[in-house]
Amino acid sequence: MLIVSFSGGGTRAAALSYGILDKLKDTKIKWDGQNTTLLNEVDVVSGVSGGSITAAYFAAFGEEIFEDFKPKFLNRDFESDLIYGALDPATSFHLTSPWYGRGDLLADQFDRLLFHGLNYGQLLSRRPRPALIITATDLSLGTSFEFTGHQFHQICSNIDTFPLARAVAASNSVPILFTPITLKNYSGSCSAETSPATQDTGTAYTERRERRYIEEQNTYHNVQERPYIHLVDGGLADNLGIKRIIDSIASSGGLSRSFRSRGVGGIHKLVFLNVDAGRRNSFAADRVDSIPSSMEVARGIQFGLLSRYAAETNDAFAEEVEKWRREIHFAAVEGHGPFAPDAELYYIEVGLRNYPNQAIRGELLAIPTAYTLDEKQVEELIDAGHQILDASTEFRRLLTDLADYAHSGEDEDCLENAR
Repeated sequence: MLIVSFSGGGTRAAALSYGILDKLKDTKIKWDGQNTTLLNEVDVVSGVSGGSITAAYFAAFGEEIFEDFKPKFLNRDFESDLIYGALDPATSFHLTSPWYGRGDLLADQFDRLLFHGLNYGQLLSRRPRPALIITATDLSLGTSFEFTGHQFHQICSNIDTFPLARAVAASNSVPILFTPITLKNYSGSCSAETSPATQDTGTAYTERRERRYIEEQNTYHNVQERPYIHLVDGGLADNLGIKRIIDSIASSGGLSRSFRSRGVGGIHKLVFLNVDAGRRNSFAADRVDSIPSSMEVARGIQFGLLSRYAAETNDAFAEEVEKWRREIHFAAVEGHGPFAPDAELYYIEVGLRNYPNQAIRGELLAIPTAYTLDEKQVEELIDAGHQILDASTEFRRLLTDLADYAHSGEDEDCLENAR
């Protein structure tokens, strides 16, 4: 099982994510006796902010992404598209309404250029795999809101009819620059039962993180207090898009229970590939003794506080990975659960900070967080995806183990034929 997550970072993140997908397409493997690629083995793709654009397009159109995603988005002056769209007389009139804002304009532009009216139900019909997870931030809670059937079930809503472009827009709605995307909370109008985990908030076995996650989910059931849910850029809660993975697994009672509850079994290789397009910290305000301007404060929050939070989230995920490795080992020894006896977990971190050449790394980290980049910057980021993944020790370990696994399968086939 291969789970790929793309971080936020505007077109910089979208281009780096594209490069990772391109590298996975070029990586040939043999699995279950069949020649395939790592791209074909992606089971889940998740994205935040800029990374959600690439994730959603790949989930919807598969390898078509390598034919038209560059001209449609990566090499397009998307910022000018937004400006011209806002200046259109009909759109300008709509923007005077309290029910249509710049976030809606962003959704309309994504739909016009990329998704063409596609909703989640249609996405599932045309490409049930990989599963897509787009993450925004709940403005009132300050926590992640995932565009999944489970999350929509909490508000008694149907994700099948929800436009893919609006989910991507919610994940990209940077506060002030764009207005929130608003959902209606229908909680209480469906017969959904409270999960056992939600009922178990007071037991001594429930850890603080689990309780906090459950309490947050419970707020969606209070429709009197929260008849509407306002969503903004997913990077504000988790720019890596991986914190909810930790919370979801913890609230399910562990890795084995989490997969078993989803009907998943026989896992030999569990791979988490996390792509981080985060920039370096900005020290511009520290070079002078005058009071930082509003722009410098905003930049400090974006590249200081959020970068720090992303680093802490990454550290927390790495710690959980070690726990999950032990859990997989014990489950394999006991011979039950969703994992095969030879199951192995891989955690592959791919970030611009991991680029092997220091000089080029500095140039990549200096590429701005914007929706318009020049074609040279886009190509540099795509190539960086290839180079960083190639340089990853954990990625090379995965490829070695996959080759050994394929050879062992061939040896078993030979023995079976000999009998």
